[in-house]
Amino acid sequence: MLRADMFEKAIVRALRQPRHFTLHNAPFDLQVIDHDFGVTIEELGPRAFDTRIMAHLLDPRQRHEGGRGLRLKELAEIYVDPTVPDTEKELHAIFRKEYKATRETGWALIDIDHRSMSSTPASTRSRPGACSTSSCRWSGTSG
Repeated sequence: MLRADMFEKAIVRALRQPRHFTLHNAPFDLQVIDHDFGVTIEELGPRAFDTRIMAHLLDPRQRHEGGRGLRLKELAEIYVDPTVPDTEKELHAIFRKEYKATRETGWALIDIDHRSMSSTPASTRSRPGACSTSSCRWSGTSG
């Protein structure tokens, strides 16, 4: 199994380069990066461009409210490629069927090498992580 800690030095070096980074829902990603890699929010935050904030400024309404939505998948359908498959729904079905898990607990259980992931182009994969409402970690995996 591929683990993020195998590449920790390279990840930290890349994050500390004097560049800007594009994130979707940056507050979450910045907290995970700070916690797991020690690259602080204060260090990376000023160089982070948050696409969720930009989407909110364009149209703050969720899809069920008649808007474009604010989720990355919804926005990608509009601005990138409307034909990209919704692998997140497929993964949630696997959580229920194979792991008897919920949407919230399944991410921690599914292996990044699961057969469903190998048939999905890397550019369209949802990032499996071990995140829940109470904690988030990258070990064993992937915001």
